[in-house]
Amino acid sequence: MSMTLEKFVHYGYDRDTYRDCTELIHWTNRRHMRIINTWFLAVNLLYMIFSTQNLFGVNETNTAFYAAFVGIGAVFEAMLFFCRDFLRKFTMPFVYLIFLMLAVYGIMTSLSQPYMAATMFQVLMVLAGLSFITAMDVGAGMLLIFGTAFLWSSFMYKPMVIVYQDLYNTILFWSLSLLLHYTFQHARIRQFVTYRQNLQIQHELAVKSDFDTLTELLARSTFFHMADSVIEENKDELLVICLLDLDGFKEINDTYGHQLGDKAIRVAAEEIYRTLGIDPGEKWSYSARAMEEKASFAGRLGGDEFICLLRGYKSVDEVSTLMEKLLVNLNAVKFDQIEGLRASFGLTVVMEEDRNVDGPYQRADDALYESKREGKNRITFNNKYKRWRES
Repeated sequence: MSMTLEKFVHYGYDRDTYRDCTELIHWTNRRHMRIINTWFLAVNLLYMIFSTQNLFGVNETNTAFYAAFVGIGAVFEAMLFFCRDFLRKFTMPFVYLIFLMLAVYGIMTSLSQPYMAATMFQVLMVLAGLSFITAMDVGAGMLLIFGTAFLWSSFMYKPMVIVYQDLYNTILFWSLSLLLHYTFQHARIRQFVTYRQNLQIQHELAVKSDFDTLTELLARSTFFHMADSVIEENKDELLVICLLDLDGFKEINDTYGHQLGDKAIRVAAEEIYRTLGIDPGEKWSYSARAMEEKASFAGRLGGDEFICLLRGYKSVDEVSTLMEKLLVNLNAVKFDQIEGLRASFGLTVVMEEDRNVDGPYQRADDALYESKREGKNRITFNNKYKRWRES
């Protein structure tokens, strides 16, 4: 397919751009299906009532016709309301069914008045062309097929003078439908593209504000906000706050330079991610997913200091084993002139009386400095936790 034809088929955009908008296209089609079907059901219900009372020139002989389409509209309405998951999965087949229903209705309405030029069919085709987003070739093909079926029925059951009028109206309205279909859907795709671009910008801004640019760990403020929420909402779950500080980091900077120092921080962050099994995935949604899935998360406080909230573990011994594994992994890393990273850990359990992260943070910080005083490159639990555990 040539580039020009491809852009025409996808309303002025390339195939990849059109596919990127698929979810928005389907959402729009589902919304318009509900609107059109509700209108269609209401119109036929009114016509059925009018026909039973022989009002406004609607003959009672057409009651069964309108009742049949009231039933069809009611079935579609029920499916649109009760089968939403199924509808999301098969949006386009439903679009084609609604299109077909409107075409059949327009043709049958035309045949019920064989001595009059049809107008309902033409109006319905324009309405469908304006409402539903399909690829341009599919939309044009459907309009051509239904228009041909309409003209054939007109030729078979109407006087020739009326057939000519129907032919003229069909050509006129088919051309108008195509023009309006392309124009309106091009504008909608442009809106979708703009929306996606704005959403991408928002995601990028959210990532920049929520994550540390050097390590891709959570930024300090984001970590504390998430930790406060977890501590406030969970009282029965084992939660552990861990502070981690690289030992001898100043010597790395002084000896090898800040570039290698930054690399040491990145390597330490990678080990934290790897050992804790943290997968940020799509960063813009990571915070919400971590909260929903009750997963551990980690952040960078600044410099060479990190903080973790550990959850999902059954015992303190299990947490201690995990932190020992992290320490071993850090000691084993090798890159450039660095052979192993030493680190001091301070840990504390979040206690029942803790209302936010401030208390646990201070206890973990005390434990961290105890690790430093005791010779560094070790793990220390806060003494207050030990007394809490014994009680």
